[in-house]
Amino acid sequence: AKNSNFVTPHGYHDPKHYTTAYDLAKITMEAMKNPLIRAIVKTQIYKIPPTNIKKSGIYLRNTNKLVNKYTFLRITHYFIY
Repeated sequence: AKNSNFVTPHGYHDPKHYTTAYDLAKITMEAMKNPLIRAIVKTQIYKIPPTNIKKSGIYLRNTNKLVNKYTFLRITHYFIY
């Protein structure tokens, strides 16, 4: 990525962050080489196990309409890389 600048690792907004669509595509292509990243990205629903604070656990749902087949739009076509 030659036209990007990130000043923090967490992704929260910072006025010094900038990037291009091309750089984001390159970053994504590299990240998708990692099997763990691929598994996380395609996970539709994940349950955080119960803890001493939250006895029932917490459900997280992926809202990315490109990978979540349960969205209200009922998208049936997926991008294959």
